[in-house]
Amino acid sequence: MTTPQDIIRRDVLAMTSYPVPDATGYIKLDAMENPFPLPPVLAAHLGEHLAGVALNRYPAPRPEALIEKIKRVMGVPAGCDVLLGNGSDEIISMVSVACAKPGAKVLAPMPGFVMYQMSAKLANLDFIGVPLKSDFTLDTEAMLAAIAEHEPAVVYLAYPNNPTGTLYDDADMERIIAAANKSLVVIDEAYQPFAQQSWLPRADAFDNVVVMRTVSKLGLAGIRFPARPRRRARRPGRATARRTHETRAGCGPIAGRRSVPERRQLPAGAGA
Repeated sequence: MTTPQDIIRRDVLAMTSYPVPDATGYIKLDAMENPFPLPPVLAAHLGEHLAGVALNRYPAPRPEALIEKIKRVMGVPAGCDVLLGNGSDEIISMVSVACAKPGAKVLAPMPGFVMYQMSAKLANLDFIGVPLKSDFTLDTEAMLAAIAEHEPAVVYLAYPNNPTGTLYDDADMERIIAAANKSLVVIDEAYQPFAQQSWLPRADAFDNVVVMRTVSKLGLAGIRFPARPRRRARRPGRATARRTHETRAGCGPIAGRRSVPERRQLPAGAGA
């Protein structure tokens, strides 16, 4: 008799699930959620609105009104478009699957968000982890060397980093972006509300960068709504380069750059 264990890849069977410990009886702080519930008036208004939703119908594949509001409220650059997803995890999974050519690799600083590696493995991508320095800053030279050696399809840079809280130096990130000119560089800003800085205003400045955001840290973790700003392909035959802006409260948006006549360059001296 054939069982699922006979069909599923051995490396997948060997993987462990993302650990979420039971917080019953504790003050839960580990997930960086907003600990306060919605105000009663807002909760009542939300309930009334949801009561009018046609739950018997599929949602619009591209809700234009919502996308335009996301662009306006979150300051998505005019040259970017927005793609919606169901939480950051789905966006990361989409990136992994879309880039899963034979022999493709994913590269990220370590320690980092566990889903970069997990999604890469599920998509049968090799994962390359580059250790941070002892003070949790980027080891830029090691990152540049790994990019040159492995030519990864995807490079993740969490800004600020999860779990260290490090806000990487902009000049170091620019050097990595410039060196990774054959890669999609995903700047994950899930924890941006704690940072007071963002790469989103520059999302349309580079051909190979996407910025992910989430609203889960703003008190909407239960709706899992992600979004990614993405930049559109500039000419026929060129792979789409995306700016990713993810809103992770139940569902989310992704924004990317529209077609432009010529490539925008990094500032002088920003290259490796």
